[in-house]
Amino acid sequence: MQRKIISAQSLGAIIKDERKKIHISQDILGKMVGLDKATVSYIENGKTGVRLSTILQLMSALNIDLVAQPKKTDIQSKDSW
Repeated sequence: MQRKIISAQSLGAIIKDERKKIHISQDILGKMVGLDKATVSYIENGKTGVRLSTILQLMSALNIDLVAQPKKTDIQSKDSW
């Protein structure tokens, strides 16, 4: 299932949801990537100022892909050619 990330809060919620789906604690997830429980909690609560590399490590540990794609605009969605 694809979910749109529009803020640090929505990214944190995705990480939290995926962690809970595989039934691991924040402590265990943190140990998997070399972070403490407090840092995982900080990220899951949507706090800003976290390094992208840290987010990517967590996502990798949870088998979450990050995909970037252009937004569809009204012009792109119409047959203008």
